[in-house]
Amino acid sequence: MAYLIARVFIAAVFGLGSAIATVAQADTRFDIGPPGNLGSLSRVRLWSTQYYVYGATQVGPPGGIPLVGTAPWNVTLSLRDWCLMAVEGTGLVKLVAGSKQGFNYLSHGSQAYADCSSIITSIPTDAMDRTKYDKLPPDAPYGIGSSPNTRLIPFRSLAADASKFPRGTVVFIPGLKSLPFTDADGVGRTHDGYMIVGDVGGAIRGDHIDFFTGPVSRNPFPDLVTSRPADKFDAYVVTDNAVITRLRSEQTR
Repeated sequence: MAYLIARVFIAAVFGLGSAIATVAQADTRFDIGPPGNLGSLSRVRLWSTQYYVYGATQVGPPGGIPLVGTAPWNVTLSLRDWCLMAVEGTGLVKLVAGSKQGFNYLSHGSQAYADCSSIITSIPTDAMDRTKYDKLPPDAPYGIGSSPNTRLIPFRSLAADASKFPRGTVVFIPGLKSLPFTDADGVGRTHDGYMIVGDVGGAIRGDHIDFFTGPVSRNPFPDLVTSRPADKFDAYVVTDNAVITRLRSEQTR
């Protein structure tokens, strides 16, 4: 969540595929009809990037870099996995024992645990090198948003500038409606166009939003999510209480 600028380049440079999913996304339904009062809603022009859950594999020790948090997690990663997971802020690690564990950004420590300057060359990595993690709880397998009570939902949650779009704001994006995508379980879906703000990001300001795709790293909507500020699209701030209540309920832990 904290290193959005680097994300624009990561997938292309490293050829990342989908990470490992652990739970079904079947409970997320994309079946809400378009707003009946679209003409009376507040219209905004936005542009979007994408962020996702990074899939990593435990190595060593020896030779691995440990994940540090409130407790000794006894999990070590290669430098590449460690740094790319720090870029996304959330990762799902395949452990040596064969099970999988999710980790979420917790804070920055007082010391560097890795040197990511050889892996991430587009931005300074001083803060990234000090990333600390907490384990993801079972009721938020894809990550925690900007509040401990907010779970991130693939293809439904987005990060935005909190001063412009507070957490819980629901937007309808006409250009997203009816677009096909493959969800976190590999199931084909069709989007209903609704997104809800659940996160923030260090580089998310003004009309820039960050679209969360869970364990799917490949951009499912390349014509809409272009990572270019010039490629703006229409979005409408939803006022329908039934829609807002439903999406907030899905996102609340």
